[in-house]
Amino acid sequence: MILILAPTREIAVQIHSVITAIGIKMEGLECHVFIGGTPLSQDKTRLKKCHIAVGSPGRIKQLIELDYLNPGSIRLFILDEADKLLEEGSFQEQINWIYSSLPASKQMLAVSATYPEFLANALTRYMRDPTFVRLNPSDPSLIGLKQYYQVVNSYPLAHKIFEEKTQHLQELFSRVPFNQALVFSNLHSR
Repeated sequence: MILILAPTREIAVQIHSVITAIGIKMEGLECHVFIGGTPLSQDKTRLKKCHIAVGSPGRIKQLIELDYLNPGSIRLFILDEADKLLEEGSFQEQINWIYSSLPASKQMLAVSATYPEFLANALTRYMRDPTFVRLNPSDPSLIGLKQYYQVVNSYPLAHKIFEEKTQHLQELFSRVPFNQALVFSNLHSR
């Protein structure tokens, strides 16, 4: 299972939406959001067939404590907006607890649009021999990395913009052979 932690409910829902849209052609893919304010019984049911769990640190910790989420099944642990998740007084205690319950063999990924000084130090507690990939707008592209972008129309309804972005992304993925992809989208659903 893949476990993705997000600092806010909105970001967790957005991650889920993007994964679901991209994975629509992957038959049987189960991705679910686990955030406060939803019934625990519903979360328990969803976890039984879940491949990708996206949630807030508080709810994920609660699900592990209740034995609804088996931490031993986690193969990839992702901190989205790691700078927000690991800043002082934020979610550190919950993340430490979750991390300590995961198998040592899991892979970890920490993603952040910004790279404040404290982040490298904070991540050394979680990662052995990490590889840092930092992109600076003035730096040239990484060797072997191909970048594509698509300008989309502006619509008054956010879901129309999302539909167009998803359509362009599916077209790109059908034309360009790839082994791995990283997608950035400037979508702010409010």
